[in-house]
Amino acid sequence: MRNFLIDIVFSLLLATGILFWQHRPLTPTPLNFRDIEANDIQVQAPAIILFCDWNIKSSHRAIQLYQRFHQAHPDITLYLVHQQTQTNDDLTGFLINLGVYTTPLYSNDWPSQVPKTILIQNDMRQEFHHSLHYTQLMEFFQKEF
Repeated sequence: MRNFLIDIVFSLLLATGILFWQHRPLTPTPLNFRDIEANDIQVQAPAIILFCDWNIKSSHRAIQLYQRFHQAHPDITLYLVHQQTQTNDDLTGFLINLGVYTTPLYSNDWPSQVPKTILIQNDMRQEFHHSLHYTQLMEFFQKEF
């Protein structure tokens, strides 16, 4: 019986620690972007910012989804941010193969998990460690079908 109670207490402590760790406040990702000529880019709201990597398949899907959303709602700016380690020619070719015709941006402030989405509208800013569904974009930006 004593071992059973110890297991319960240990499980509760472990579960509490995990919940506390998952709900800790995260520091916002800095929005310091540059184009290929090293010009600083200022983010204009409303915006969708996607940190993506061409080696990750979920980044491909997110890029295409956000591109479709941007085409349907051109007032919302789409920023595709890549690591500085990838060359501009390679990135441009990769994006053209996906059907996206935009200038790649670069950032030295790279998130620990990719793809990462940041949505900005007016005074609201939300960060997600994954790509979003089309309906979630519609809800955040208050758009109708």
